[in-house]
Amino acid sequence: MNKLATAFIFTFLAFSNHVVAGNTCLLEGRWKSNKEMTLASMNATGIVSEKQRALFHGDFFGELIIQSTCDSFTSYFDGISDTNSYETLSQNGTTITIRYDDPIENKPVDSTLTIIDGCYSIPLKNLNFNEYFCRIE
Repeated sequence: MNKLATAFIFTFLAFSNHVVAGNTCLLEGRWKSNKEMTLASMNATGIVSEKQRALFHGDFFGELIIQSTCDSFTSYFDGISDTNSYETLSQNGTTITIRYDDPIENKPVDSTLTIIDGCYSIPLKNLNFNEYFCRIE
């Protein structure tokens, strides 16, 4: 799978990260993929091939930026942007579950993210590790 296609898969998985708590959007703002935290998660628990590992240790993670509002997010990667909407299903403390339309599977997908120390993590289910995003604005 090429870098751009992989980025879009992660984008649609990762962009499930906006939240509405009452009238407060906890994730409103700009977030950037955190390469160090993501690779640490991958190295600890990930199920990836050597080819994927080489891609991920290159210039893959750490480049994606997400601009979040209360009901949509725009992803920016390698000069390409894409905007998607989402629905908040539940919020419990630092855990948020959202639903978004997955263009790869062509169906709604539920995803749960966790906020930790100014960053949030979202599971990359097929790879068995989390991608981390930290607030930049």
